[in-house]
Amino acid sequence: MPQTSSRTPPLMTPPHEIPLAENVEPTPISSRKVRRVPRVTVEFGCLMCAREFGVLVCAALPVAGVVRIEQPGGFHVELPVDRLPSLRCGTCGGSVLPSEVTREEVRVERRINWAEDRPRRGRPPKWLVEQRRRDAAGRNGF
Repeated sequence: MPQTSSRTPPLMTPPHEIPLAENVEPTPISSRKVRRVPRVTVEFGCLMCAREFGVLVCAALPVAGVVRIEQPGGFHVELPVDRLPSLRCGTCGGSVLPSEVTREEVRVERRINWAEDRPRRGRPPKWLVEQRRRDAAGRNGF
């Protein structure tokens, strides 16, 4: 037998009837724009000798075209995607397979000009506070 509740659910106020507070300023949007860019990293390694073959870094896993695999020592290999299954290790001739695939989002932010936006750290020294007070009093004519 299904259970039924004698309680009635609370009534929701429609959004167009919710009273808005007056004199409320909107929250400022940050001036620093942040973009998130996807990055896929594929590490290739030899199946026989376990040596690292290289790393492929791209925005999405490629399904067609030419890819560039960065190898240890600063070398690189450019080959079509359809030739990836036929890769061979240069040392032992073993099959090269993806050993680790990592997908992450990288934050891309605009550069900070530290000359304009200098960090403020702590309370100013007493001598500086006194000097500023004297300068302000001198400008006001007291």
